[in-house]
Amino acid sequence: YDVDLLDQLRAEIPIDGIEVYHRYHSPEIVKAYLEYVHKHHLLLSTGSDSHSIPGRMPVKHRAEISQRLLERVDVQVK
Repeated sequence: YDVDLLDQLRAEIPIDGIEVYHRYHSPEIVKAYLEYVHKHHLLLSTGSDSHSIPGRMPVKHRAEISQRLLERVDVQVK
């Protein structure tokens, strides 16, 4: 996690969000990314494929995360 690199990327490439939750992200990295996306009003993603360790069930993500993401792009979820 490198704030300066993220800032540089955002200056060069107009990104809308960051994949915060990933199986290789430590709790500290997740916390840092959460703070960054909230500070800069970016979208937060969990990824769509939910990979897990082979032989285990897919990683579950809270539905509220997807709901907030969709609402930010004007898709209403009931």
